[in-house]
Amino acid sequence: MNRVIKKTIFTIIIFLILTNFVYAQNENMVFLSTYFKLEGYRQTAEENITRIEREIQKNNLVIDQAQKLIISARKTNNKEAEQVATQALKKAKESLKKNEESMERWKHVKFRLDYLSASLRNNMANKEIKGIVSDYSGRVDIFKANGEKTTPDNPFLEPGDKIWTYDGTVKVEMLDGRASTTVGPWSTLEVKNESPTEQVWELIKGKIQVTVEKTEEYKKRLKEKAVEEYKDLKIWVCSKIRAYSKEYEVLTPEAVIGPRGTEFELERDENDILKLTVSEGIVEVSFPALNTVQRIEKGEQAEIFLDGKINRKR
Repeated sequence: MNRVIKKTIFTIIIFLILTNFVYAQNENMVFLSTYFKLEGYRQTAEENITRIEREIQKNNLVIDQAQKLIISARKTNNKEAEQVATQALKKAKESLKKNEESMERWKHVKFRLDYLSASLRNNMANKEIKGIVSDYSGRVDIFKANGEKTTPDNPFLEPGDKIWTYDGTVKVEMLDGRASTTVGPWSTLEVKNESPTEQVWELIKGKIQVTVEKTEEYKKRLKEKAVEEYKDLKIWVCSKIRAYSKEYEVLTPEAVIGPRGTEFELERDENDILKLTVSEGIVEVSFPALNTVQRIEKGEQAEIFLDGKINRKR
């Protein structure tokens, strides 16, 4: 088997299985769930901004006091006091610089979250959107299905769109906001067309890290948010989560990988070996052609091969 065919065989297809669930006529669940998540992220950003503001105030106070002590020490020719105050001034200025840089980063985060939240509210009726970029760093490009190149600042992903990372990473909310996938550096992930029962993501190269929220926890989170903070959405959300039973599966030519509320990492390395690492929960690896199932547990790593062989290690 030549390398081109082998690479094609090892293409990883991510299936988001839709079972017994009907989308609302005018809403897309991935928007609503992601919106709730973003509200939490934005609250964290606001808390950090407030905390850093206090730290900056303390830095400026120390700087002011140290400068006064230096002037006073020089007037009295107190070298020891001047040295102590000078060291305090240096440390305070270094701390101030770090805090100011951190403040700028958190303000940028909050600005992007504000923009993204507004975009979500304005696009909730768009059912073509299957994923949302919630965060990114470094160099990342998004290639739209029509060939247009854009950035993650255009966060909505539709079938045919590709995420290309270089030295950066990108976080994507999918599976109605129940799953979060971080695409590692030098990776390519594509949104594929879906059927009534499947949502497909294809890992063309590189590495992804996936966190899948347990179904019951997902339902509880949505219901609590709708009831406590968004009472006008209570009836709609409650009617939808009662029927919700989506499952998440990763289909490869070697096996079907089924996490059930877990965290795992999946990578195709330079030798075309499929590697699975489970950091939380249990992942079932089934081989339909062989009618066998193996369970990879928390802390285990596995190399998965076409013939059904699995090499395990901890």
